[in-house]
Amino acid sequence: GGLSNAGAHGGKYMRGDSVMLGARGGEYMRGDSVMLEAHGGECMRGDSVMLGARGGEYMRGDSVMLGARGGKYMRGDSVMLGACG
Repeated sequence: GGLSNAGAHGGKYMRGDSVMLGARGGEYMRGDSVMLEAHGGECMRGDSVMLGARGGEYMRGDSVMLGARGGKYMRGDSVMLGACG
């Protein structure tokens, strides 16, 4: 996988994209790494996504979903990005 940002794909996360967030106080922020659970499609398990191009914040179009923690992003959590298809 190469090192690029989601912005290069018009906001869509593609396989090989490297994205980092920063976990601070149990919440995801710029500088932290995220693991995707998406199967078959652009995003593959183990892929990293970078939101730096978006100021390190999740945008509506990203359609990020969590399976627990009441919608809060915690360190170690696996997130699925709807933008992956």
